[in-house]
Amino acid sequence: MTAARKVAESVASVASVADPEPLRRPIAPAAPYPINELGHVLGPAAKALQDAIQAPAALCGQSVLAAASLAVQPHADVLIDGRRYPTTLWMLTIAESGERKSAVDKIALAPHIEHERARIDVHTSAMSSFMIEKSAHDAAVEMAKRGTKGKTPSEIRKAIQNCGQPPVMPPSGIKIVREPTIEAVQKIMLTGATALGLFADEGAEFIGGHSMSKEHKMRTIGGFSKLWDDGTSDRIRAGDGAAKIYGKRLAMHLMMQPIVAEGLLADPMLSGQGFLARALLSSPATTAGTRAYKGVDASITTAMCVYNDRITELLKLEPAMREDRPGELAPRALTLTADAKREWIAIYNSIEMSMAPGSPYSQIRPWASKAAEQVLRVAGVLTMVGDATANHISADTIVSSAKLVTHYLSEAARLADTAEVKPEVRHAELILDWCRHRGSELIDSRTLLQHGPNCCRSDEAMTAAMAVLVRAGWATSENGASIDGRKVRRAWRVRIDVDPAATLATVATKSGVPS
Repeated sequence: MTAARKVAESVASVASVADPEPLRRPIAPAAPYPINELGHVLGPAAKALQDAIQAPAALCGQSVLAAASLAVQPHADVLIDGRRYPTTLWMLTIAESGERKSAVDKIALAPHIEHERARIDVHTSAMSSFMIEKSAHDAAVEMAKRGTKGKTPSEIRKAIQNCGQPPVMPPSGIKIVREPTIEAVQKIMLTGATALGLFADEGAEFIGGHSMSKEHKMRTIGGFSKLWDDGTSDRIRAGDGAAKIYGKRLAMHLMMQPIVAEGLLADPMLSGQGFLARALLSSPATTAGTRAYKGVDASITTAMCVYNDRITELLKLEPAMREDRPGELAPRALTLTADAKREWIAIYNSIEMSMAPGSPYSQIRPWASKAAEQVLRVAGVLTMVGDATANHISADTIVSSAKLVTHYLSEAARLADTAEVKPEVRHAELILDWCRHRGSELIDSRTLLQHGPNCCRSDEAMTAAMAVLVRAGWATSENGASIDGRKVRRAWRVRIDVDPAATLATVATKSGVPS
């Protein structure tokens, strides 16, 4: 038999086999991001980024809204019926590598980075004077102590008091941190920083770093969550004592790839403690394949110039501080107009009803339970970006904020499905993709263990993943087959002729899920 005939018969044999089943149930695509609801400053800025960089609209919207929160949060809280809510926002954006996350975030954070560099220069200069003053004060105290021999405690105390108060270390100037521990954030805040941003275009570095290790995860998420709630935090350490932190703010925007996000969403500690529920989630569809080159510099468009001017204005605005407790923010209160409050109460009640058993938000109650508060927070940010001197939130702003938060709730409901996927299914998907990429129709266990996806290079993980592929019809056992002239004990013939995405789309169409 000729080689050509063998190939033809192999193709015919494969074609006669029933199509394999999808490895997971179909997930609806993301709804269009309500970019127009971002207001007359953030909306055009997000559109300018989308047009020039050609990243997904949601990614651009997430970046400018998160950056705006970082600028707004020290200046205003939202007050309603005696309850105060910070304008701090946490954003979580999920997108594959190549979706231009870094390019978008770099431009959205440009005014913050410029402001931060200027503050750090001031800090460097101020530190020289501080060290001189500290050395002088330390020397004066030491001389005072030397002259107290035979003196009473009262006389010693007076001699030291005569040296005056020690100098206060100038604030570090740091505005953005990318992979911090909670202890590092607390230390920066204790040395004068009032409002920080945890921003990372590669969120995997933070998620997989020291802060989120098994030993430190609970302390990290607990400390960060309190800062989101009300700007407080406890720093209890055996080495350098204990301290309470009040009146601080921490905005956040983590960007990460789907494989990282799936593990994050599946973590029962993060979901059960409420860390994830404080974040506004978005996982937009890719724009890859549609991005013909554009010779446009987004940073100098009219919309981005307006955005930069407004954000810079907020960054340069000195935040109000408590007179009785230096170092603590005293943000002014944004109140709702009568119409705005009526709108918000209606939204609150609607969300509450939607959390009842069997209702749309019953499966995402952690997110839904914070949605009404998120509406206030987003509305506060939009209000301050529109007018840095504002004291009231309008009904229109509440409505726009609600549309944005509703989008984020729909994303939470959609992405919650990914948290239910078992590890062996994820591994099976990776092996299938690996085989398709290599063009390997026949594969053996030794090759998989040596060269397959990293997470499948143990016999247990590899065997479980291949069992999933066999059950779903993506692979058939070929034990004892010969590969490259050698007989192998365990081997499988893999269906690389069928696109898993197409199979999933077919099932989605039949089940009524938009593909």
